[in-house]
This record gives sequence, structure tokens and C-alpha cells, in this order.
Amino acid sequence: MAILQLVPATKLSAFYNPHYAILTLGASGESDFPRFAIKFERRIILGGLLFDLNAWVDPVRTGPVEPYEKSQDFRIPNLRVVCPDNKVLIKTANQPQGELVEITWGGLNPPDPPKSEVNGASSTGQGKGDQVARQPQVIDREVETITVFWGQDFAIKATPPISPEGSLDAKYEATALALKSAKIQFGNLEWTFAAQQVGTTYIVVESSRDFGLLIRTYYKIDVIVLEDAAAATRIVAGNTKDDKEDEDLSFRGRVKVATAIVRRTAPEAELLIVKAKLPPHIVFPVDDPNYLSHLLCYFSTKDGSARIHSPGRNVWLPPVFSKDPILGAQPFDIEKDVPIDIVGAVRKIKDAKIAPWFFGATLNKPLTEPSVQPKEPSYSFEMRNATTVSVGAQTGEVTVSPGPLVPALAKKA
Repeated sequence: MAILQLVPATKLSAFYNPHYAILTLGASGESDFPRFAIKFERRIILGGLLFDLNAWVDPVRTGPVEPYEKSQDFRIPNLRVVCPDNKVLIKTANQPQGELVEITWGGLNPPDPPKSEVNGASSTGQGKGDQVARQPQVIDREVETITVFWGQDFAIKATPPISPEGSLDAKYEATALALKSAKIQFGNLEWTFAAQQVGTTYIVVESSRDFGLLIRTYYKIDVIVLEDAAAATRIVAGNTKDDKEDEDLSFRGRVKVATAIVRRTAPEAELLIVKAKLPPHIVFPVDDPNYLSHLLCYFSTKDGSARIHSPGRNVWLPPVFSKDPILGAQPFDIEKDVPIDIVGAVRKIKDAKIAPWFFGATLNKPLTEPSVQPKEPSYSFEMRNATTVSVGAQTGEVTVSPGPLVPALAKKA
């Protein structure tokens, strides 16, 4: 999940094609933001052009800083009238007040300014290059928190500005929310969204009014999963208060729950692969497998394969079924074939005098040549030094290798 932030830039450019009335803005620099998320957004001001270089990003993202380049087109007829000083103001993270960028015209000089500009004063009564003074007054309203269930539709409303020059827009993270409809109802503009991911995201409603006033209302959207559904999965798995193993916390217990959920739809499903991952906000290796809270379980079925995702303990998303089989993996039973839990596997690594710093782990039984066929499932830990440490789920035998490939979905021949 992400919030809307300004992006840093070291170089900005603006090019106008008068034949097609297209203004192309460019930016480049270095950032840890995902490049696909960066975009220019136009703001309404009087007598000029103002853009923000924004991106929806994880607030705790600490990924690698990489160079990026971004260009984006805007259709703006009569640019010389809209922007009399032939400069565009662009806000970035390192220039939050905005940087004036000269507009280059396609193969020719810009036309003469309108006659209303006299002695360097424009029709707005301001001098050239004075777009900083024409920035809109921004009013940020307090964040409103909305809690919704995963997959549930919800709506937010806003009153459109009375002025014909005003505008109303809702900005949201497209990977987290899906816009289902936008309509006028009882004089208000109502947006209906569907929650697509579990976690926290934001919706920013921007209302521009007369005289360059911009009002931004922030909605914090917490997407959760019904606790009743989580309780139901425990019942399906056959858990009781007398169970010796804590199904909510143990690795094997969670895989049992996943197996029970998938077998409600596909009773013949057999477990093939379990991937344990760190949550998105943890980007460093860990030495405690309890941090691997994200589980992805893959199964073979009569018609192909299935997978189910757990973004956290006691939370299971609906299983996804596919007609594509999973090749290169043998089925195994989490109860009969895996007596050693992941915590015990890490203990075996420590006993072998290996520093157990890892990013994730995979439990599977690869399908290989008969001469080297594994006799037991094994845990494969992705270590911080780019090696893979494997621990047998039955014998506890520890081996170190460069990192074998994990079986992936493959289409039928």
C-alpha cells in the first residue's frame, strides 16, 4: 500500500508542439520510487501552468536508489495565452515550491505575447516568471479513516465546486483500489471503489475553487479481512482448544489451514510448494522465521493447480485455481512428511555454525533425475550472501548450494 508523494528530480524539461498542441514534460533523476508509478499531475492556477511530479509509494520503502526518466504529454491549445511567460512551474521533492522551466517550441520561436502584456506585465497583472506568486492556496483537511473488508465496495462523496472554472478529482492507488463508478447523486459526486489488497492506502480528493484555492481531503482506507472468516478456516482445519500445536503461530499449522481451505473446493488437491516471505516493509535479512509472515502455498489439482496467499497470521485470501499444472515438484503431506517445523530448521542451521540471515524460505520436494531424487521435503533458505541453505524436513541434514531453481507454473504441452 502507498501514499502520494513528490518525486525528486535533477533535470526537468518542457517541449511544445504547436501543430498538435501537445506539451511534453520530461524529468530525470535518481529515486527509490518504482519508475512506473511516477507521473506529472496538472494543478489549476491563474495565468500559468503548474505541475506536480508525483508517485504512489510505500511510506517506509527503502529500496535501491536507481536512475529514472519520465516523459508525459498534455494537450494544451493556445499555450501562449494559457502560459504568457512561456514557462512552466514544476514541483518536485527537492523543489517543493516549484522550479520554472522554459518551454521549447518545436523548431520555432514562441509567438509574440498577447497585446494585453505591456512592459512585461501580463493580463493577470503579474510580471513574467512570477508563477510562484500565482500558486494556488492549498488547504489540507484532516485525514478521515474508513475501514472496509477485503473485496467489499465502499463509496466516498464530495460536493462539486459551484464555479464553472472549478474541478473535482479523486486520486487513488490503482493497484490497491479499483474504481467501479462515479456518479452525481443528490447534488454530490460519489465514487465507488472496490478494495483489492489487504492493508492501508489513501484516497486524495482535490477540489479547486475560484481564485486558485485548492482543497485536499485525505481518506485513509484500512482494508481488513473478516475475523469470522479466519475463525472458519481454523474450524475447517480441525483445530480445537486442545490442540498441542498453536495453529495460529506455527508454520506447519498455517499450511494445514491452507490445505483445508483449498480442499473445500478441490478435495483431491495435493501440496507441492510453500513459500514464506517477509512483509513488504521489511527489506533486510532476518534470523527469525517468525518474521516470514507472508505464505504462498501451491497445490496440484485434478484440473491443473491452485494457490492460496496468506498476507498475515489468521488471514487467508480466497484460493485461485488455474488450468496450468505445476511441473518439477512432488506432492508431500505437511503432517506426515514434515516432522521438523521451520523454527527447528533454523536451529539446525545454527547448529551447523552458519549465520542464519535470510530473506525467505521455500518448502518443497523437487522432481529431479532418479539418481539424485530427494527422499524428503526440504526447507531452502535464501541467504543474504546469495547462497541457498537447505535443511531436510525429516533428517535435518544441512547443505549449502548456489541456489536451485524453485518449480514454477508451466503451461501444458
